Amino acid sequence: MKSLLTTLCTVAALAAGVSLAADAVPSRLRVGKARSGADGTVTLPIRFSGQPNGVVIGLSGDVTFDTTVLANPRCDVAGVLDPRRQRGSGVTKTVVCSEPRPGLVRIGIFGLDMGPIPRGTLATLTFDVLTGARPGRHPLTIVPGSSGPTGEDMGVAGRDGYVYVRPR
Repeated sequence: MKSLLTTLCTVAALAAGVSLAADAVPSRLRVGKARSGADGTVTLPIRFSGQPNGVVIGLSGDVTFDTTVLANPRCDVAGVLDPRRQRGSGVTKTVVCSEPRPGLVRIGIFGLDMGPIPRGTLATLTFDVLTGARPGRHPLTIVPGSSGPTGEDMGVAGRDGYVYVRPR
């Protein structure tokens, strides 16, 4: 019965011209991937895709990482939020990050303007790879947050990244 009801609702929505794509493909905040040897440095992109559920004007992301592999997290504005690329757009966003506890870096992307955050690379996240880091793939897990024009949660999904440490 539930399957029939779902099918009927889907057919009715399509007949009425309602797009179901927004629910199928949410906005995403993604951490990129990088490779390095031990005692190196990695820089990963932080990317935003889509805005099918409405206008996103602020983003945050809590990124967890392995402290036996990575250290000294820092972030910077990049890509579509680079001030040189924003001239005349009316959108000025700031990128900040902090390490509230070992193994967690919190990234904030916000501005005093009400302009939407554009799609693309927003920031970079850089780590030092420790000298004794074991080779292999080390996950970077992101838990995103988002805000619309009146402070409402916009339901942005996260996509994890990783750092691959090459064997010596």
